[in-house]
Amino acid sequence: MSGHILVQQHNVASGREHEAFRWFQQDLAPRLFAQGVGSARRYKLLDLQLQPENPQPHAYLSVFDFDPRTSPGALDALSHLAREEPLASGLLTDDAAHVYEMTRDWVPSPNPADMLAPEYLLLVMANFVVEMEDEYHDWYDNVHGPEVLDTPGFTGLRRGRRAERQAAPVNDYPSNAVVLSTTRTNDIIGSLDEFRARANGESKTGIHWNFRSPSASLARTTHIFAPLTPRLTA
Repeated sequence: MSGHILVQQHNVASGREHEAFRWFQQDLAPRLFAQGVGSARRYKLLDLQLQPENPQPHAYLSVFDFDPRTSPGALDALSHLAREEPLASGLLTDDAAHVYEMTRDWVPSPNPADMLAPEYLLLVMANFVVEMEDEYHDWYDNVHGPEVLDTPGFTGLRRGRRAERQAAPVNDYPSNAVVLSTTRTNDIIGSLDEFRARANGESKTGIHWNFRSPSASLARTTHIFAPLTPRLTA
C-alpha cells in the first residue's frame, strides 16, 4: 500500500493569498521534505460543487503524502510546520486536518485521459459502517470504483481509512474513510452532470450505477478542488 496522507483544509488570512502560495512552495515544502514527507500539493475550492447542500467552510486544501514506517518524524513535522506555525503567525486563520492510511493504491481509469485538459480533484470524506468494513472495500473495489472510473473525464482514484494517529491538534473527524478522485476535462460541468445522472439512473447513455451497498453510509461529503501547485516531491 502507499503509506499515509494528511488532508488539510484551511483558510488564509485576507490579503495574504499570494504570500501563502509562495510560503507553501518555497518554505513549507522543502522543510517538510527534509523531515521525510514525500509529496505536497495545494488546491483551491471551486464554486461549482457536486453536493451544494454540504457547504465547505474552507477555501483551500493541501494534501501531503508520507510513510510513518520509513519517516516516523513526518507527522510531527506536518503538525508543527503545516499547522501550528502558520496558524500562530496568522497566515492561516483556521484549519481542519485528518490523517488517513491509504488502503488502496492509485487505480487508473480505463478511459484515455486528455492530458491537456484542466485537472480537478474530488475529495470524498466518506464513512463505512464499521461492522461492514470488508463488505465496503469489496463493493468499492469491484462495483463502485469501476463505475466512477468509467465516467467521462475521470482519470483515477485512491482510497484510505482513518489512521489511528492523527495530526496535532486533533480535530473532530467527519469520516472514517477518504476517496480522492481525479479528473481531466474541458467540461467539468458536463462531467459532474453525467456523474449525477449515472448515480441517479438518469443517464442518456443508458449506463446506470448499481444500488449503493448498505456498508457505505450516506453520511459523506464531496468537494471539488482545482490545483494551485504541481505535485511537489522531495
